[in-house]
Amino acid sequence: MKIYQKKALNADGLHAVVVTVSPLDVELVQTEDQLLKAEIQGEWTDDPVEKIELDVHAEGDAAIIRAKMDEHRLLFGIMGITWNRWVKVVVHVPARIYERVEIGGQSGDISVRRIIAETLSLSSKSGDIIVEDCEAKKELIAASTSGDIRITGLLAKEKVSARASSGDVVLRNLASDFLDAAARSGDVTVSDFRGTLAAEVSSGDIELENDQLTGDLRAYAQSGDVSISFRKDPESFAINYQGSSGEGSVHIEGILYKEKNEHRMLGQKGDGQYMIDVHTGSGDFVLN
Repeated sequence: MKIYQKKALNADGLHAVVVTVSPLDVELVQTEDQLLKAEIQGEWTDDPVEKIELDVHAEGDAAIIRAKMDEHRLLFGIMGITWNRWVKVVVHVPARIYERVEIGGQSGDISVRRIIAETLSLSSKSGDIIVEDCEAKKELIAASTSGDIRITGLLAKEKVSARASSGDVVLRNLASDFLDAAARSGDVTVSDFRGTLAAEVSSGDIELENDQLTGDLRAYAQSGDVSISFRKDPESFAINYQGSSGEGSVHIEGILYKEKNEHRMLGQKGDGQYMIDVHTGSGDFVLN
């Protein structure tokens, strides 16, 4: 890809990175360089790209990166096609532990790779959020109004929150004290995770898969199925399942039930170390 604009900032003394873009894709990646660099990359003609305003400066101990373009001036007349899909903002940040990293996008995807920070905060009004191989010493918060959230290879000490209004939430290979995944209209899929997990959907399915049970699980689905599976049967847990019009099915041996039917299960295996709490409205529940 061609680099149309480039701006740099001395990163000495900087402990935070704040990025705001509209309506472009943004990528945040780690670099071994000591300069923070922001680039406009893409495959476009020079004239429209010059309409993109790129600002890089420091405010206190924070690096501020803003990129904005006038959507009305960048329409390709026939059929109203916007060309911003060919252009993106790439921010290279020096390798270090930041106190906070914040990215806000109005209409575009957000991609973050190999970043370490106390707090990671990512939000997109219309676009996907992708996080790969990052570490949050405290928490990661990802929120998308219209778009998917995909997080892979994350270590977050206290909390991970991934919430999509219209889109899927896919989490894989995560470790945190508490994982919170929710989608109003979309599926929630979580695999290979450690910690307590709460998953909630309004219209969509929940699928949880792990080697073993490592914390409490809570799964609520108003309209959709809930599937929980372990490669190794858990030895100590309690189950509380309540379903309305769907059916529940548990395929783990050794559970002592106080109540068990298609719509209601209350039981325990071992000393009940962890709780599996599942509520479904219109959908089935399967535990393997």
